[in-house]
Amino acid sequence: MVIRLLTRFLKSFQIRAGGVVGIAFLASSCMPDGVASVEVESADFAELDGDLEDSTGRAIWALPLNESANSADAGKYCVISTEPEEVLLRCKLPAEYMRRSDDVLLVEDLDADGIRDLVLGAPDAHDESMQLCGAVVFVSGSNGGVLKHYFGPERGSFGYRILRAHDRDNDGFDDLIIGDPWNESGTDGIRGTVWLTSFATGETLGRYRVDVSNRNLGFSIERLQNNETGHNRYVVASHDPRSESNSVGGFTFLNEALEPVLRIQLGPGYRRRDSGRFRCTSVPDTDGDGWEDLLYSSPDQAPKSLTLLSGKTGELLYSVPPREKSGATFPLGGMSVDCNLDGVQDFFVGVKHLKDNQFEFIRAIDGSSGLALYETYLRPLSRWVMRAKHSRIVPDIDGDGVDDLCLVPQQLIIEDIADSQMFFYLSGRTGKQIQLH
Repeated sequence: MVIRLLTRFLKSFQIRAGGVVGIAFLASSCMPDGVASVEVESADFAELDGDLEDSTGRAIWALPLNESANSADAGKYCVISTEPEEVLLRCKLPAEYMRRSDDVLLVEDLDADGIRDLVLGAPDAHDESMQLCGAVVFVSGSNGGVLKHYFGPERGSFGYRILRAHDRDNDGFDDLIIGDPWNESGTDGIRGTVWLTSFATGETLGRYRVDVSNRNLGFSIERLQNNETGHNRYVVASHDPRSESNSVGGFTFLNEALEPVLRIQLGPGYRRRDSGRFRCTSVPDTDGDGWEDLLYSSPDQAPKSLTLLSGKTGELLYSVPPREKSGATFPLGGMSVDCNLDGVQDFFVGVKHLKDNQFEFIRAIDGSSGLALYETYLRPLSRWVMRAKHSRIVPDIDGDGVDDLCLVPQQLIIEDIADSQMFFYLSGRTGKQIQLH
């Protein structure tokens, strides 16, 4: 512990004294003139951490189409397996549910056909009285057919965000945290709401909202877990100047009953009224207090750096310097490995091109200091990988003792890709491309 604290102090001193001094030792394999690679015979994904298995034991992912310029593609999603690389389901929500949110959850096999089913948000759905209230939709993992749905309890955008929660009603199913940023329950305008909803019945088990108009509450929600107790906190971004903190930038930490336990006000450089543009993700505990920490960015607001906050106290741990002459930097959720084998989990961020807004670089960030360990230039890989917003950590493929990265092209959700390799793999240790054959 003493050695770790001393190392962290020295690295933090580097940040203060030299700004972005850590950027100087980026891996040479990631230079823009090409992507170095290593070749391996095969990969075993039978125990893929953080994802679910189907009845055959394959690791499976559910992926949404995050955005599409073509309205005909809106609402599409797919389910894939990694070994073998295969699209198990490519589907689209029925038209009556309008567009789909960015969240797709794999859940239990509700229709008992041996294949796990899915939960999707439909924030533009109308109920039987044609009131815009939003919905949460349960669909079959085998054919995409709708199994059931829950409409929002009030007029609004129920289903804009969906997260798993603990089983609060003790019925054997993990319940749901639902974001509803355009909720119109009050007489003083739109005020967002976060709902705790029963997975089995749709009953409201709890809610969080403030007593004044706040049209952003529920856009950005992230779950933080205590590694020692298993308890959760839910971090809600709230940025309306009429909010109770009278601030245009802040986060509220909620307990499992959606009761506030901590409020954080951001500095002027990180404030933004549109909380939907705040991108948050949990990262492994970097300060040793037992709680996962919170990494967030405000890509349209200067400075374009990312900031890491303590999941327990909300204090600023460090800022991740932006990449010079590049576009927005955003956190890649669920992506963490110990790249440099120092005993602290490191994490990954994506960097967009300054002009065309395409996903251009992946950077590995040292969990102890916030300095860049290496970056990988993505353009030489494939034109499809520039839309690879879906990334996962997979067990060590290249045998260097560090888990690796898998990138899934966004276009795969829309149609088959005529590439020799459906997914793209990068070494977690070096950022080099891994060729499977």
